[in-house]
Amino acid sequence: MSDHPPIVVWFLCAVVGGLVLGCSEPAPVDVAEGQFVAEVGGSVTDTLRGPVHYRMRDGNLVGLELGSPNGAGVSVELDPRPLAPGTYAIVDGPLFGDAADASETAGAMAFLTTRDAEFTAARGTLTVERVQGETVAATFSFEMRGRMHRGGGDAGVQVEGRLRAPPSRD
Repeated sequence: MSDHPPIVVWFLCAVVGGLVLGCSEPAPVDVAEGQFVAEVGGSVTDTLRGPVHYRMRDGNLVGLELGSPNGAGVSVELDPRPLAPGTYAIVDGPLFGDAADASETAGAMAFLTTRDAEFTAARGTLTVERVQGETVAATFSFEMRGRMHRGGGDAGVQVEGRLRAPPSRD
């Protein structure tokens, strides 16, 4: 028999079980179809919400547009890859790798425009969690660098969010 009281054993089992279950699957992307939400922190602090869609070219996912054309938002350019779950890592350099080799991590570039500043991602990822029909569900986390419009000073932000994007109908 164990030297530990039964309550301690039950507590340890519950903690370990919770950790295992908590790590088994990513959190669901809990935004309405056609919408995104992003938390911006750092030199600019804001919560961005609005419309989102993705762009395809030759059967490959190539970009995401988060926000209205004339407002604050995020634009993401992606290495062309088939529309499927996967991770895109922010790259410092040219995109458009070989779409035929989907085993490698694809590259991405991301840009944030606000009323007061413009930013380019320096690090981070966009993870396509699921594709259902024509809707893409994804999460993203970007560390971005840029400049403030007024005063012209260097600035940095962290942007984290989630989206459920239909294809562009343009």
